[in-house]
Amino acid sequence: MSWLTQANACPGLFYGTRAQDGFLLRIRIPAGILNLSQLKVIADLLVDLNCDRLQITNRANLQIRGIQRALDDAEFSRLQAVGLAAVNPHTDHLRNLMASPTAGIDPEEILDTRPYIQQIDQFLQQQPEYQSLSAKFSFGLDGGGCVGIGSRSPVSWEHRLNDIQLTAVKLDDQQTRFLLQVAGEKKLINTQYAISPEALFPTISALTEIYHHYTQQILSTDSSAKVRLRSLIEDWGVEQLLQATQDRSQQSLHLTEKPLPASQPYRQFGIQPQKESDLFYLGVSPFLGQITHAQLKTLISVLTDWSCQELRLTPWQGLIIPHLTAHQALEAEAQFQAIGFKTIPSQPVIVACAGQPVCKSAAAPTHALAKQLLKSIDQTVSLTEAVSIHISACSKFCAQSSPAQITILAADSSGEQMTSERYNIFFGDNHRFDRILGPILDFQQVISFITEVLQRYQLQRDSTSESLIQFLLRSQSSLLFDLYCPALV
Repeated sequence: MSWLTQANACPGLFYGTRAQDGFLLRIRIPAGILNLSQLKVIADLLVDLNCDRLQITNRANLQIRGIQRALDDAEFSRLQAVGLAAVNPHTDHLRNLMASPTAGIDPEEILDTRPYIQQIDQFLQQQPEYQSLSAKFSFGLDGGGCVGIGSRSPVSWEHRLNDIQLTAVKLDDQQTRFLLQVAGEKKLINTQYAISPEALFPTISALTEIYHHYTQQILSTDSSAKVRLRSLIEDWGVEQLLQATQDRSQQSLHLTEKPLPASQPYRQFGIQPQKESDLFYLGVSPFLGQITHAQLKTLISVLTDWSCQELRLTPWQGLIIPHLTAHQALEAEAQFQAIGFKTIPSQPVIVACAGQPVCKSAAAPTHALAKQLLKSIDQTVSLTEAVSIHISACSKFCAQSSPAQITILAADSSGEQMTSERYNIFFGDNHRFDRILGPILDFQQVISFITEVLQRYQLQRDSTSESLIQFLLRSQSSLLFDLYCPALV
């Protein structure tokens, strides 16, 4: 099978990443913004590839699974013509540029980040030498509005981390600045430095050049090395990196103690007001971020009927349809509910990796478990706020890096004889395994156990402000835990 470029560790568009069910393609969508023409090209591509669905990723990309052949030149050209593929195939693998999915329409945002995203994306795509950078090199720009990326949300499962995270704030002198955070080990390091909007691009380009030069030095002695930006930070330290960036960019970075503005959880769901008077956006959530071809055609039809020229992909595997009147938003909400999209946050937010039989690393199925678990919860539990559940088939946690309130991890069956799949259950919303629950449960036990946990939480919590984790710690001696796990650590 002939692809245009050599495969990278992370999926891309110009090469196929092999999976158990065929090849996987990933389409970068800078800022998660798609227009109607692009949606139509994607719908046609699904037909040409004989694929039934696509999936929104946790970085607001699009993935197509189960591809049985390489794309031809005409298909690549159609994607490039509508801005869905890089002009230079060798830089297309770099991670998507993330922005708040409500950029430009958020009524509380400090700055619209879309022009900066476009400028940075063009810069990266026009530097062929940057093909040696890690495919995980990533930027996030947050305008400081209701819906935030990075670590602004008080709900940790909403956090989306990038190598370089920039968040708009208003300083005490009412000047707008970007607070700079950089990648640590599964966390963001707040540098306490603020960048003016005018200095943003020179600073970003200088920092990227420094990282590229450092990568080249490492690869010259070890061609197989995986050089992440955090490798540079661990080697040099934050202060040395920022001083080198100021020297190269000839821009000043200013120290500040300004805290990050708080975002509002769940504003990516349902009908929400835009900054423009009398306009609204609608946030919907396809199951596990998956959109069938039939659902995609309905989506295109709704956008066409209401003369909507764009939609937004969210880093939480959802969709936002902007620029709707109140009537249009209500009509569209009903249409999307009819095809299986969720529109309210008071339902489980379930994220799952591909699992068996798609992924060769998977120890158990995940999508079937997610489907049955959601059905059981919907039939028996009515929550006033969302509970996040992450189902992972291995310890890579590909589907979501930030901790969920409930994590279901397939048990490693290597060297063991198991008659059916087994799963570990973890509770904790601050660290991945800060509170561990055992023993190992099978497929059906997981469903009944998690459903029972949520039922008891709904009925027995002290108040609506008591979180699931607080409730579990308080209730660990109940009959539920006596039956299923002798100790909650």
